[in-house]
Amino acid sequence: MEWNDAYSVGIPEIDAQHQTLAGCIALVQTSVTTQQRWSAVHSALVRLADFVRIHFAVEESLLRIHRYPEFERHVREHLEFADQVRQLQERSLRVDVSEEMVAFIQMWWHEHIMTSDKHYATYLPTASVVTVAPIRLENLGPTNSLALS
Repeated sequence: MEWNDAYSVGIPEIDAQHQTLAGCIALVQTSVTTQQRWSAVHSALVRLADFVRIHFAVEESLLRIHRYPEFERHVREHLEFADQVRQLQERSLRVDVSEEMVAFIQMWWHEHIMTSDKHYATYLPTASVVTVAPIRLENLGPTNSLALS
């Protein structure tokens, strides 16, 4: 799995995380296709699962803040992926799920990024963001002033 600009959603932080995910997926693929030991394949899958949890939390926070109308569907897709990866991890302790694992991850990556993530990427620029009024130094008054030394 190699990153290419077709996967970009136009949000630098998300794109950077997607690039890291592509690297994790490539590690899983390499571990499988070079017929590395079971422990290397399992380790690559654990690494992918760990980073996926971080990425999903960031992405879901972004969508929640922007009140993305398909937020619940998007979260459901994340939960289904995480559950499937967890099941593959558990099964990989007993049987060889290498080919199934690679096929599932590649299919999900392509479908999710190119469809679901691209969809929210078109929504976010038009969304209003819930913000808190910025703190202005002139509103602090003499007793609450900041010492700048």
